[in-house]
Amino acid sequence: MISGGTEILSAPHPDKIDDLINSFLKLSRIGRRELVLEEIDMGSLVRTLVRSFAKQIKEYDILVNIGISADRGRQSRNGADRQQYSR
Repeated sequence: MISGGTEILSAPHPDKIDDLINSFLKLSRIGRRELVLEEIDMGSLVRTLVRSFAKQIKEYDILVNIGISADRGRQSRNGADRQQYSR
């Protein structure tokens, strides 16, 4: 993920431009690799993400409601578990 991309482009600092170019090169190499699918525990992943954003969630008084289907073998029509994020 490239965050603050506009700051990097507006700053004349050569190290930042070099980092941006290297990020794009790394991304292009990833795109040429063979895709290997593996099963992951989405509940664990989402809990980790929510914990990592705990400060912002509390600061902005955000309610995170994660609904995980009881039937893990089936997916919703769009192919993803239904999740609700509200403020």
